[in-house]
Amino acid sequence: MSDYDFDPMDASNAPGGGGGTWLPVGKHVATIVNHELGEATTGTPYLELWMEDSGGRSHHERFSLHPNARWKLAAVFKAVGHTAKISLSQNGAIKKALYTKRFQVTIELGKPNERTGKAYREARFFDPVPVGQAPGQRQAAAPPPAPHLVGDDEIPF
Repeated sequence: MSDYDFDPMDASNAPGGGGGTWLPVGKHVATIVNHELGEATTGTPYLELWMEDSGGRSHHERFSLHPNARWKLAAVFKAVGHTAKISLSQNGAIKKALYTKRFQVTIELGKPNERTGKAYREARFFDPVPVGQAPGQRQAAAPPPAPHLVGDDEIPF
């Protein structure tokens, strides 16, 4: 690793800290419970976050800090309402900005791995918690849109 400050006590915590079950595919209300700042073999730094719902189900996601990929991590910060600049090398700053703050995460199956053929779960979308949603409550799927019936006055000929 380069010159990042990192507290090894935080990294040694059990990922997720909960009951050992994973967040299934779908939308969930979660909080960040652990993080680790690291560097990929390519030299690109990353921030790995462990998130957990109120039932102890967890998911971890690695966010690249490459300039072209920071948008995904920015979505997490915006989802919890943190929009100010932050030093990722300061554990206290990350904990204050992210830990215990609820957000909505959408878990989807990613593209199958070329070697194994296995599709892994990925956190795709991060949003603020909808108003009135209880902690740990899974959001119901949106109803399908009503069909649009074309009237005689909308036919272009």
